[in-house]
Amino acid sequence: MKKTVAMILLIALLVMPCLTACVKQPEPEPTEPVWNSVILKDLLPTPVSGNMDLLSNEQTNLNAWVYDITESDFASYMAACEAAGFTVEGSKTDGIAYKAYNKDGYYLSLAYDVTATQLCINLQEPLKLSEYQWPEMASALPAPTSKLGLFERQDENSFLLYVGETSFEEYGKYVKSCIENGFDRKKTQEDTFFEAKNLEGIYVSVRYKGFSIIVIEYNTLGYSSEGGSQNVPDSNNSPDTTPGNSGSSGNSGSSGSGSSGSGSSGSGSKRQKIIIMGVIFLIALILWFYYNYKNEEDEYIEMETFENITEQNIEIEEENNKIFLHITGEVKKEGVIELEEGARLIDVIEKAEGITKDADLSKVNLAYKVQDGQKIYIPNVNEELEENFSYITYENSEEIIVDSAFKNNNYKVNINTASQTELETLSGIGPSTALKIIDYREENGNFRSNRRY
Repeated sequence: MKKTVAMILLIALLVMPCLTACVKQPEPEPTEPVWNSVILKDLLPTPVSGNMDLLSNEQTNLNAWVYDITESDFASYMAACEAAGFTVEGSKTDGIAYKAYNKDGYYLSLAYDVTATQLCINLQEPLKLSEYQWPEMASALPAPTSKLGLFERQDENSFLLYVGETSFEEYGKYVKSCIENGFDRKKTQEDTFFEAKNLEGIYVSVRYKGFSIIVIEYNTLGYSSEGGSQNVPDSNNSPDTTPGNSGSSGNSGSSGSGSSGSGSSGSGSKRQKIIIMGVIFLIALILWFYYNYKNEEDEYIEMETFENITEQNIEIEEENNKIFLHITGEVKKEGVIELEEGARLIDVIEKAEGITKDADLSKVNLAYKVQDGQKIYIPNVNEELEENFSYITYENSEEIIVDSAFKNNNYKVNINTASQTELETLSGIGPSTALKIIDYREENGNFRSNRRY
């Protein structure tokens, strides 16, 4: 297994460096710089990096992401935008953001991501204001002095109105008049934003947008339709710096606007795809070899385990076919003997190296089939033993096997469990003696042998 994995890894190490060198890369088609396709490009300086994506490229709005921009590049581009006229109400934030209008009312927002070295450029055309009619529903609210504006939204309960020709000072005066007209409940007031309710619960918010434009939201239902407190759209707010969002106040890029930057940002993408596909293929190859080898190894282990178990079972079965007996008396080698199951008494004597010259074989049955755990006594010719002397006993001394071996048969009776009829089959035991044996067992328990073993 280790050798197989090592070989696969070695192949991977050899192939990986060759992917970029061995695969012939197609010649990149000459493409026009992305910035040349920007509709509003004449209003802005060209970024130093041509690697960019256009998220929105409209006459009303530009939203571009420019990559590989250093802090020095950003500082230089910000200075170039100021030189291009974006200085009206300009503001800088810690060297990472810049906002300003030009003399024609175009609003520019720059946001720089130091970590990702990316620059977001957002440019919006001026609002097209015209004379408007102050809504009758807003009778509780003072009308602005300027009659130049644009309704972004208006219904029976609310409206959102952009009002032009209103300076920052005039914005402050308008907010003061709103308060004097009863809009002083749940009030929030900042430099460029005000919101409050009157006694009837009508909600109003006023924001200074910039370039002498204010934004008025009015709602008789008592809440902001723009999503809550201080949430009125405002181009002076930081643009949405998430790629894919236009960052404009109501204008979004067309479905094809981002495609114009795909050629530049995708330069070398084919080469990267080939490398990625090569890595994926190698990983898949390694995993395939690993799991296939693992399955084979598991099958081998299972088979080996099965064979071991089978061998053990066979050994146990073979061991179970062995019996052990204890032979004493007139044999040349007394002791414990191991034989195959089904052995006869003659086999036991042969295993004990035969009998002595004083052995009396007339009192035993050489054809007797011995059993595991028995003790066998070969008598001496000079011994005078009782007629029913037990020549064969079990290892448990409480179980005396009275065996009529001298009568040349294999019949045996357990004196502790035999019935009256079985006891009467023994020589010298009649009905009365058999009953006495049974009565004794019931009163005193099993017989215990004091015979030789």
